[in-house]
Amino acid sequence: MSEHTQIKDQRPSDVNLTIDGIPVTVPEGTTIMDAAKTAGVYIPSLCVHEDLCKLGLCRLCVVESNGRGKLVPSCVNTVWEGETIVTDSPRIVEIRKTIMEMVLADHKLKCKDCVRKNDCVILSTSGDMNIMKNRTIAQNKRPTNAPVVHSDIIDFDMDKCISCGRCVAACRKEQNIWAIGASNRGKSYRIVTAYDRPLAESPCTFCNRCTVVCPVGAISEHDRSSEIFEKLKTEGSTTVVQIDPALAKIIGQHLILPEGSFTPGKLVSALRSAGFAAVYDRSITVNRSRLEESEELEKRMKMGRKLPMLIGYSDGLAKFTRTFFPALESSVSRHRSAERIFEDAVAAKAGKITCISVVANNAEKYREGDSCIILTFKEAAKLLKLAALDFAALTEGAFDLLPEVTQTSGTSISELRPINGKAVKTLEVTGFGEARTVLEKITKGACDADLVRVLAE
Repeated sequence: MSEHTQIKDQRPSDVNLTIDGIPVTVPEGTTIMDAAKTAGVYIPSLCVHEDLCKLGLCRLCVVESNGRGKLVPSCVNTVWEGETIVTDSPRIVEIRKTIMEMVLADHKLKCKDCVRKNDCVILSTSGDMNIMKNRTIAQNKRPTNAPVVHSDIIDFDMDKCISCGRCVAACRKEQNIWAIGASNRGKSYRIVTAYDRPLAESPCTFCNRCTVVCPVGAISEHDRSSEIFEKLKTEGSTTVVQIDPALAKIIGQHLILPEGSFTPGKLVSALRSAGFAAVYDRSITVNRSRLEESEELEKRMKMGRKLPMLIGYSDGLAKFTRTFFPALESSVSRHRSAERIFEDAVAAKAGKITCISVVANNAEKYREGDSCIILTFKEAAKLLKLAALDFAALTEGAFDLLPEVTQTSGTSISELRPINGKAVKTLEVTGFGEARTVLEKITKGACDADLVRVLAE
């Protein structure tokens, strides 16, 4: 038997079925929902997410299948040869309507200020199903709880939670951290942190995945734009900011400005007009931080210290290692972050100053012990909106200089020459799920990399 034939035999067999009268052929093991997509048939769902395992919790995706008797969730059931699927019978429509109304009755509609107001699964799905009104009486009887803020990074607003389980799947299955879980069953089912304690007291690394997969804004990024804007208006306070010039384009998009009109120079002018005393280029402190990484790695390799060195996009890696792999805690790099370098340079120049650093991803905000306030580019855009600037009238501005940082030079890790006769080998992984796999290999001596870098999702 040829190699080509062997490969062909290993492929899944095709399955023939009909969906709403449409003949469909898909590989064996395909879910009913995915098979329906190939036929152009839409099946609504609240809990399905393309990056997560199928959950089958919301039951909005139920369909009729011959030979099964009862309705089945299409996201977790696979097709079989000769199956006949019905996705849109009067029975199914009525059941889905009831499920959606129950979800709406238990979901506080705080749409005006919701982070998901332009991308909400509940609004879009209920609209597709022609269910635009919630059960107002049930809503009024339900007590309202104040959102819980977790370390100025993540907010929990359980009044919005629809118990879809996406956050639990992301935390447990994808990131393998288990900082978020589910409690009780049926009507009492709810999403919880470990022992209902703050996330900072759990294994949470503030990786941000739960906020990304939450479809309704029940778990969201903590927004400090209003707080910082008010601080900028306070007399006697001095606040400075560092931001990467590359963020000007995406901030301009969030401000709904003409494409290409919001340049890095106008970003500088906008931030100064909003009240910042000085605006610095974050790419410079990022470069300095990377040089310190390479200096530390070179030193470790020359001294024969335990490798690989571990580098993360935030201090979440240090907490992850300390929690799950304490024997590897000394392997985590001790280099300064771009925020610490910025803070040290500003403190050396003047007296008491509030430092703001703007980053690209909410996952980068977790820093242990740093007093520099970190905002995402979304928060920076909101702050500029609050300043009510005339963006069309802005002139080109120039970044302020930090001489202590600007005049540094050195070699990045990618440019390091062989050390002790050995070329530097680096390994990049994405997220803590992959990081756990690599760290387990390191503990067993099965990883020959000199540097392991953990990237954000």
